[in-house]
Order: sequence, then C-alpha cells, then structure tokens
Amino acid sequence: MEAADPLSRYNGGFTRYDFLQSSDIQDLNIDCGLLLLMAFWSGPAAMALQTVCRAFSRSSIPDHFCFRVLDVDGVPRPVIEELIARSGLASHGYGEGYWFRDGQIFAAERCHTITEARILELLSEATRT
Repeated sequence: MEAADPLSRYNGGFTRYDFLQSSDIQDLNIDCGLLLLMAFWSGPAAMALQTVCRAFSRSSIPDHFCFRVLDVDGVPRPVIEELIARSGLASHGYGEGYWFRDGQIFAAERCHTITEARILELLSEATRT
C-alpha cells in the first residue's frame, strides 16, 4: 500500500509536483520550474503551498516545468546555504519559493503572501523561451 501524500491536505487536488522529504544538492538542479520549501509546522508555508497549487491548477503548466516541493526539515544545511548563495533568500518557514529558468534562479520569494497573478507572471517568465 502506497503512503498518503503528506501535501494532500494543502494541495487542493493539484498533484503535479515532486515531493521530497529529504534532499541533496542535486535536487537543486532544475532547468525550468519552482522549488518550494514546505515547513509542515508553519501556517504561512501551508498558505504558500495552497496558493501555488490553486494558481497552477487554473493554468496550463508546460510539460517541461518542474514543481518540486522539499520538506524543509529534511533539507541539510549545505543545501540551504547553496540556496542562499544562489538567491539571497534564506528559509524561515514562510514557504520560500525559488523560480528557475535555464537552470538558474531568477526570482526568490516568500510565497505565503504571493498573489495568484504574481505566480502566473513568474510561471510565464520561467517558461519563456
């Protein structure tokens, strides 16, 4: 029997993501997509995931777009330090999102206050060729 998705109570039925409970540096290798840090103990992180999933469920997400969710408690310090070095945004449990285009972070935001319009703008920017 397959284990239940721990994000199911937040995702509103949107399930097109990779969820990793533990991670390593290579999990930051995203050509085009969003890496979201999920802190299960944080209301703002839950709000961030809900908002992103709602926006994505109302959009046409290209097949090559990667939406990866990492359990922040399973992210080792070197991975967090690498995210900070690449983006300048540290994790504080607010559902930090790191947007990738051409393998590089082009935007980093605390997603607990992000609007659906801003998510769609970033999605468009990430997938622009």
